[in-house]
Amino acid sequence: MPTLGREPLRVDIMTSISGVAFREAWRGSIEATLGGHMIHVLGRNELIRNKKASGRPQDLADIALLEEMDRLARSTTTRAAAKRRR
Repeated sequence: MPTLGREPLRVDIMTSISGVAFREAWRGSIEATLGGHMIHVLGRNELIRNKKASGRPQDLADIALLEEMDRLARSTTTRAAAKRRR
């Protein structure tokens, strides 16, 4: 697999991944800037689908962390909305 840079900022260049077709990955991609260049990176939903399909222990731990982040974000949003209503 081709890579750019060195740890801890290394970027892996992947041409295919488990659980997500290229068309789906492209549709859900997010534009980001890396070294002054615009690139496309895998979107959150596609990343989770890929990690579920891979099923490695680290991928499953990553999914749990992403889901916890979602739960915390929803909780924070709900509390902020409740404060505005007061």
